[in-house]
Amino acid sequence: MVESDSDYELLATLIEESDSDAEQKNNGSESRDEVIGKFVLVKFKTKTSCVHFVGEILEKVDVLEWKVHFYAKTAQGIFIKPERSDISVIEDSQI
Repeated sequence: MVESDSDYELLATLIEESDSDAEQKNNGSESRDEVIGKFVLVKFKTKTSCVHFVGEILEKVDVLEWKVHFYAKTAQGIFIKPERSDISVIEDSQI
């Protein structure tokens, strides 16, 4: 779960680096189908607020659905794959 401004900055840096690497490989011609392995910030709405989680896209399930592996945040503020996999199918609008 992303909790502070520094978390957002770290995530933005990770995403920017990942996007930059992919853009160099694809010469900027990347489509939505070519995002497997990319990191995303996923929004889940609760009754009173929104909660954001860091995840990695595993596969495209349907036109507007993605299978995402969620990461856990350590005490040091690093995102790691948890011991027990946390995988969900999310809608495109949540990214």
